[in-house]
Order: sequence, then structure tokens, then C-alpha cells
Amino acid sequence: MLTVKEINTYINLSKRGFVQKITCPFDSSDAIVTKVNDDLEPFFYCLNCNSTFIPGGNTENRIRESINKIKSLRD
Repeated sequence: MLTVKEINTYINLSKRGFVQKITCPFDSSDAIVTKVNDDLEPFFYCLNCNSTFIPGGNTENRIRESINKIKSLRD
């Protein structure tokens, strides 16, 4: 499971153009906000279509690999 910190780091990297933006799987919008449920598990909310979705395994891997790649470039 991703942490909110990992997601926020990835979103900040996407805003700076280093990684691909997270988009809604239902309408391809990038108007996405991160929220957490009662168990503190992060999920995404699309402002355009009002849908919620949980990051799957591919998205989790993409986020973690991208963050690690950027960190290794800084070291």
C-alpha cells in the first residue's frame, strides 16, 4: 500500500514535469485529488466525474519506481 507521502511526492514530481500525471481511469482527467479513508489508506478522487479509485499494483509500482529513480539521480 502506498503512503500519502509517496503519493504527494509523486504528484509534486508530476507538476514539475519529471513524471507522468495520474489520470482518472474513467475519463482520462488529471483533475485528481488524494484522500484517505477511515483506515488511513489513500485513494484518488476525480473532480471531473466525481468518481473514486484506489491505486492498483501497476500504479503503486510506477509511483515507487519513479520516486526511487529520482532519488538515485540526486545522490
